[in-house]
Amino acid sequence: MTDSNKIPCVPLPKAKKLTITLPFGGELQSLADTSKGPPTDCALVHSLMLQLTPTLAGMTCFLRVLKVVQSLAKLAEPGNPVGKLGDIGKSAAEAADCFLVFDKLPKMLADILRLIIAYLRCIIQAIKSILDFQVGIDLNSAQGNPVLLASLDCANNNAQISLEQLMEQIAVIEPLLDIIKPIIGIVGVSLNLPSFANLSGEKDLPKLLENLNTILEQLQQAIDALPV
Repeated sequence: MTDSNKIPCVPLPKAKKLTITLPFGGELQSLADTSKGPPTDCALVHSLMLQLTPTLAGMTCFLRVLKVVQSLAKLAEPGNPVGKLGDIGKSAAEAADCFLVFDKLPKMLADILRLIIAYLRCIIQAIKSILDFQVGIDLNSAQGNPVLLASLDCANNNAQISLEQLMEQIAVIEPLLDIIKPIIGIVGVSLNLPSFANLSGEKDLPKLLENLNTILEQLQQAIDALPV
């Protein structure tokens, strides 16, 4: 017979973070979509797959320039170099658009910063929701009722796990900003933000939310300063 004082408690999974090292430095990191519930290993794999295609697309210009270099290198090979000039011209034509990069940088940076702002707003909303949920859990009211107490305790533990996962997601912004900061400096905009890795370890959640809102304001100011 089933013990009526026990209820099933399904703990939230702790999915393993995945990364892909990039040839120019930095890395792609799997992201958990907390709006769809607790992340799973498969969900993190899927998130990294979604990042991989646009990242490889972003390497197109580098590969085109590399093709020009390879064509130039063929001039040093034995044989008639004049016959290889066609390959060089074709490769150079394909790479020509890549040298308009400085005209396109501000818009790209503005789009990325808007995405980071939207991402942080989702994190802030999720943290507030979990805090509101935890406030509504009254373990004292369940004293004398083991079933209700176990249920509330399970819910509280799962809420804490969700909160810890959200804090980890804050830290993944750091590598992206490390890549953006040198680029945004090229267009004459300063972006001085606190370490997101340190923010993810903040125990005072109201202070954390205050800091995140300040960061949102700073990011918006950077967008407004971009020549777009």
